[in-house]
Amino acid sequence: MLIKPADIVVPGDTFTLASTKPSDNPAGVTGTFASASVDVNGPTREIDVVIHVYPDATAATQEHDQVAPNIANPQMGFTLVGGTATPADVGTGGAMALGTNSDASKSRARLVFSEGRAFVQIEFFNPGNDPLKPDFVLDIARKQDAAIKAGLPA
Repeated sequence: MLIKPADIVVPGDTFTLASTKPSDNPAGVTGTFASASVDVNGPTREIDVVIHVYPDATAATQEHDQVAPNIANPQMGFTLVGGTATPADVGTGGAMALGTNSDASKSRARLVFSEGRAFVQIEFFNPGNDPLKPDFVLDIARKQDAAIKAGLPA
C-alpha cells in the first residue's frame, strides 16, 4: 500500500525506502523514505508515512477526526511550529499544515486523510532553508491515496 520511492520527485535528488514496519493495533504499516542527499545529520529530506487499516471506514474516520484538528498544534505533542491546518484536496477530510520544527532547523509538513478503511498521516522533513511547497506535499499524498485505492480491498 505504500508509494514507491520513484513516486517522490525532487529535482537533483532520489529517495529510497529506508525502513518499513508493520503495525498490529490497528493493523497497518509505517514507512520512512530518505533522500540520497545527506548532511552531517543524515538524509537531508525524509518522508514518514503511517497507514492504519481498520475493519470499517467509520473507525478510520474516527481516528481522522481526532488527529486532523491538531496537526499544527505544538501543545498536542507535535513539533510543527508556525503552521495552520488547511483543507487538502486528497482522500476524505484531507488536512495539511506546513511549518518548521521548534528551532527552525527543519522545514516540516504534516498531512492527514482517510480513504475507506484507512487513515493516513504523512510527515515531511526538509532542511530549514528549503521550505516545503504545498503542491509537492499534495502530490505525494495523492500518490499515496492512489496506492491505497489500488491495494486495499474494500
